[in-house]
Amino acid sequence: MVKHKIEGQRKFDPKREFIKITKFIYERRLTYATGGNWALRYDNKYYCTPTGLGRYYLYELEEEDIIVCDKNKNIIEKGRHKISSTAYIHMSILEEFPEYNASIHTHGEFSAVFASVNKPIPSINVSLFYYGNNVPVIGFNKNFDILQKELVRKIKEIKSNREKEASEGIMEYIGYKDINSIPVSVLIEGEGLFITAPDLRVGVTTAEAVEETARCIIYSSGIFNSPFANKLD
Repeated sequence: MVKHKIEGQRKFDPKREFIKITKFIYERRLTYATGGNWALRYDNKYYCTPTGLGRYYLYELEEEDIIVCDKNKNIIEKGRHKISSTAYIHMSILEEFPEYNASIHTHGEFSAVFASVNKPIPSINVSLFYYGNNVPVIGFNKNFDILQKELVRKIKEIKSNREKEASEGIMEYIGYKDINSIPVSVLIEGEGLFITAPDLRVGVTTAEAVEETARCIIYSSGIFNSPFANKLD
């Protein structure tokens, strides 16, 4: 399991980190008041967002708002509101992939455009290249059990492809020593972005890279008749 870094001389505090990341995500417009949720695994516990992050909290959480579950996904610390409906997808994904400790779901300003038209986001710049490369898209399903299984299937597929790339020396060029440390991003049609990462900070940095790439494609397509447009077919 990935070890979390210590901030200065302070011992890592998962709730403190969770609150900081939540505020950062909203301030950086990585998601909007209508949606977004995430989970962190630390010390065999899951730290999860409550429902209504925007409606009830305006993304400003207190420690008592964070819902904590044990390793079996049972709630051991309740918040002021119920747990996010997507929290069990996050926890199940992290359970499936022990190399990751953070799962993030956002409704970004630019990635949402691609999700809305069911198009993947191709890696056209260095930012996304270093944070997982292309972002595929999968179909949405109201049945969260089916959606979770499809997300797991796609993440496994991406990681399997990376193993092949590593054997061909591509990952050596990228600079990663361990391909398991590379985050995975997946779009859900008509919904938003899912990211699995070693920790929350890598996760939000990945979200920034995805949004930057999506923004570059959208802006260049409209202004310069972008050469990247053919990659969207």
